[in-house]
Amino acid sequence: MDHRGRGPSNRTSIQQKPPKVKMRRPNPTGKRIVAVLCTSHRTPYKHLTDVEVWDRKADALNYAGGHPIVAHPPCRAWSIYTRHQSKPSQGEKDLGIKCTQLARRNGGIIEQPAHSLLWEAAGLPHPGKIHNPLSYSLEICQEWWGHPCIKRTWLYFSGIPITLVNLPFCLHSIQKYSSTWANLTPHQRSATPPLFAQWLVDLARQSTQPAGIS
Repeated sequence: MDHRGRGPSNRTSIQQKPPKVKMRRPNPTGKRIVAVLCTSHRTPYKHLTDVEVWDRKADALNYAGGHPIVAHPPCRAWSIYTRHQSKPSQGEKDLGIKCTQLARRNGGIIEQPAHSLLWEAAGLPHPGKIHNPLSYSLEICQEWWGHPCIKRTWLYFSGIPITLVNLPFCLHSIQKYSSTWANLTPHQRSATPPLFAQWLVDLARQSTQPAGIS
């Protein structure tokens, strides 16, 4: 009986579950952590050690920094080929600017399709002559790391000495590019080759980024 003369209650107390907290990936080897931003859910970065992955669900706008980065900000709003017909979600373009700010502050690499308009918006140096060996851009082809198409890409490097950048090389044909691209799914087109992901992370980890590089 309770103090009001009632019998035992059949109600059971409902305990609230604690809120989910994004856990940082453990650092088993003691290597420097690299934060990878704006990846797809099915990304090869999740198979690498000493990497903190912020996929699209995690929202890289919430990343505060602290580690060198590899960033793949959404490109449809910056692409000279798709921006006229794209419908970016709210805050999507902000990711590009946020990622460049993080790279300049913490060191790292920004990846975009060749001729991305993000370079103009963020004041990034274009591929070509290198005036600062710690802040520069290069044009590469993802085919060199196993992508089924040539996929010309611009990379912005911040705080990574250019002497550390060793590029693979292979010959390709325009015919292969035009015939293969049309046969790929959107995921296959945008997918990052695993060897390319490893190469980017290894370079970002060697960043010697001082504050204020631009």
